[in-house]
Amino acid sequence: YWQFYWNTSAQLEAWGDASKVGNVTLSSTSDKGLKKDIQYVLSPSQALAEVLQWKPAHFKMKARGIIPETETMLGFIANDLVKVSPECVSGKGLPEDYDIEADPNNPDAYYLNQVPMIAKLTQAIQAQQKLIDDLTARIAAMEPKKSEEPAAE
Repeated sequence: YWQFYWNTSAQLEAWGDASKVGNVTLSSTSDKGLKKDIQYVLSPSQALAEVLQWKPAHFKMKARGIIPETETMLGFIANDLVKVSPECVSGKGLPEDYDIEADPNNPDAYYLNQVPMIAKLTQAIQAQQKLIDDLTARIAAMEPKKSEEPAAE
């Protein structure tokens, strides 16, 4: 028989009989054949401005029901990110007076959408690369050409 177990690192483990067979991961399909109305996003400067406002944080996830408190993790607080990049967050968000003891599995909690986050980060890198390329070209234009250097005497 199959069992699923939340370990202390907040990973869902899959067990067949009494043997661990691995961790459960979910991935979304992305093949072009499954999509329509494709519109490529060309706003790397806007993405860079947003990503510069993202605030990575260290935190622990609180214990909820059978899920134990986690070790310290590095990530983002969805409540902060939704203000800057709303397409990177889903869910309604928990109320300010949320009581985790009374309602440990509220389905309204915010969660991060990793694929839009990766796309936004990619655009930010593209914007930075364009800045690097532009600055490199400007520096190269200011440097004297080898033929312009005075002859050594």
